[in-house]
Amino acid sequence: MNQKKSTKQVNRENLLRMINYMEKVPKHLIDMSNFRNGDRSDVECKSVGCIIGWCTALDKENILKNYLDVQNNIRFEDWSHDFLNMVLILDYIIWEFMFGSHWSNKKDLIINRMKYVYYKNGLIDKKELSKDLVFWDLNYTESKTNELILKELSDGNYNE
Repeated sequence: MNQKKSTKQVNRENLLRMINYMEKVPKHLIDMSNFRNGDRSDVECKSVGCIIGWCTALDKENILKNYLDVQNNIRFEDWSHDFLNMVLILDYIIWEFMFGSHWSNKKDLIINRMKYVYYKNGLIDKKELSKDLVFWDLNYTESKTNELILKELSDGNYNE
């Protein structure tokens, strides 16, 4: 199966807003395995949760108007794809790279992955993620993935 590369850029402005917001969230309140503990209809995350759960605070009015299901729970994935201008099918690997529940709760590693996507404008060839940054391959640890990202970012390629 031939995987397509998205031809549109990720919404860098919103991704940078997410990065800056998450840099202020205390480490002990991040849990990538859960969107939200408790009330999933409140736009403000007042519990331990993942990046998406926290960042809904950046787009409150839009979420309340367009992203609640019939039980008034936030449709987190739908919102995050739209907020970042990502197509669910084409950009799923990139979304998982940034926000997947298989990652640890290490805040600095999470933010580095988001910065990497920001630097690349979201125009990352899926082969690049599946070859050089093999985040699901047991041959690479999360720290190895982070080393590869930091090397590229430190080469002067990441600018806000």
